[in-house]
Amino acid sequence: HGRICMLATLGWIVQEVVHLPGDVFSEKHAIAAIYKVPYAGWVQIIAFICLCELVTFKANYDDTSAPGAYGFDPMGLGKSDYEKLRLNEIKNGRLAMIGFAGFLMQYLVTGQGVIEQLTSFKSLL
Repeated sequence: HGRICMLATLGWIVQEVVHLPGDVFSEKHAIAAIYKVPYAGWVQIIAFICLCELVTFKANYDDTSAPGAYGFDPMGLGKSDYEKLRLNEIKNGRLAMIGFAGFLMQYLVTGQGVIEQLTSFKSLL
């Protein structure tokens, strides 16, 4: 869940800044953008998720491998201080979960995105 929240938090902010050409990609708020995705887009998203799950199924549910060890380490980080990196990932994942929950609540209460809220901030005091 931590890795997913790290990606979701980054994606929430990037979506407000980066816009691809086309009407489907014009929405800058993440929740509102969900409703602009066409049916074929949802099919592609679900198919990609299913493909990722199928490829990593054995590594995820086999008791012989360590959690999160998918054999993909192009930078050689697995050879360094593994316990420290593991602890850092857990802490960053927890922080991302709190951050994403904050982004979501902020949007639901104010209707503004993170960057939009920061640029139009008005103190309550």
